[in-house]
Amino acid sequence: MKLYQILALTALTIFSCSSGDKTSDTSENDTGMTEVQNPEVHKRVSLEEFNKIIENEEVQLVDVRTPGEYAGGFIDDAINIDFMGDGFVDNCTAKLDKNKPMAIYCAAGGRSAKALEQLKAAGFKEVYELGVGYNGYIK
Repeated sequence: MKLYQILALTALTIFSCSSGDKTSDTSENDTGMTEVQNPEVHKRVSLEEFNKIIENEEVQLVDVRTPGEYAGGFIDDAINIDFMGDGFVDNCTAKLDKNKPMAIYCAAGGRSAKALEQLKAAGFKEVYELGVGYNGYIK
């Protein structure tokens, strides 16, 4: 009997001390396979990956360059939210859905890399950043 109590206490301790830094929820589907739901993804992607991502109509495409840069040309369907302007994260939160995928870019990848980190910290679940920026996109 003591052995069962020790095992139960050990199992309880292990489960109660497991990491709370979960990046996705899982569930079992009808086939018994585990599915990942609501994955959190925050990463820099290649031009090829970015082009595939922005084909998805659900993706929110954001140009984080200045309005002047944006006026000089942008990727179709992108909205402009200036990373260097006041309240970047607040503007994103007001205009975008944190639970829908987002693709961001700047001119060469510097500002968008910083924006990626801020959006992650603000709770945006799925953010892809174009590593080569708009300059690499138009080449």
